[in-house]
Amino acid sequence: MRGYSDEELQEVAEAYSYYKSQENAANALGISRSSLRRRLKECRARSEDGCEFTIGSEFSINKEELMDETADLEDILNKRRAEFKRRRASEESRFLIKCRVRLDGPIGILHMGDPHIDDPGTSIDALEHHINLIKNTEGLFGANVGDLANHWVGRLARLHAYQTTTEAEAWRLVEWLVTSVDWLYIIGGNHDLWVGDGDPVQWMVRNQSGVYRAHGARINLVFPNKKEVRVNARHDWSGHSQWNSAHGPAKAAQMGIDDHIVISGHRHISGYQIVKQQNTGLISHALRVASYKIFDNYGKQLGLRNQNVSPAVVTVINPEREDDDPGLITVFHDIDTAVDFLSFLRQKGG
Repeated sequence: MRGYSDEELQEVAEAYSYYKSQENAANALGISRSSLRRRLKECRARSEDGCEFTIGSEFSINKEELMDETADLEDILNKRRAEFKRRRASEESRFLIKCRVRLDGPIGILHMGDPHIDDPGTSIDALEHHINLIKNTEGLFGANVGDLANHWVGRLARLHAYQTTTEAEAWRLVEWLVTSVDWLYIIGGNHDLWVGDGDPVQWMVRNQSGVYRAHGARINLVFPNKKEVRVNARHDWSGHSQWNSAHGPAKAAQMGIDDHIVISGHRHISGYQIVKQQNTGLISHALRVASYKIFDNYGKQLGLRNQNVSPAVVTVINPEREDDDPGLITVFHDIDTAVDFLSFLRQKGG
């Protein structure tokens, strides 16, 4: 078989590409179909050796000189391994966050319900009063279960028309709230997470002693006398019952969450149930805290009952008591009474 020049093979390739038929291409070139097939075979052979026959084009680009934007497979795999290793270390370190309590004697935690600080139905007076109590009461720590502001998005963005507070003003209010006290914990609720990546609250609380976590945080309070009390706070616990407003956290306590305080918000209702752990005798206090959003058109629209007993709850912890002692943790929905009780306990030394 005689050798074919690149020009001859290019001519065959262009003819076959144009006519889409060996017979028509051979007739156009004035050669037999067997000759055409031999030349096409040679085209394929030379293409495998690195030669390219450009079909119907008057220019060419050597794409081997262009760098691929995508990383090499091994680089991608190594990156994924490193990301998983970092994520696993992060999650394991936060499974139970150790918090050393530096005060001797009893302490209290004022767990704030959903603030929705930019909503016209929110009681700023109650919110400010509780902030001042945290500031001025020895041993009273602040905590927040999330939904700091509305941050309406998507189909709910229309609800901005029903509030006079702008989004810029809302962020100023949020900053005032989260920097007003040194929070033990702040949970990022569903409204908080609607802002997407680059959550400004992360930046606002960067110098705080406590923890800010999306969805939930589990904290182990270690007292000077070595007593440990676990607080498991989430924006919401799964599970709902029309007969028990504390069903979500109570179900968690009954299904293996053997922490002393199991608390959530989200639903703007108050609920409380005590669960005694069968294996250890530990008393779990399952709580759902309501909201500072006292007036809610959504609830009115659905005809929901008003079950907001208090926008916050206080858990007073006496570290001198054992896990099965009902005096270890005392729960108050009357915040001022809780402060009086905490001050009394601290004055008498627990």
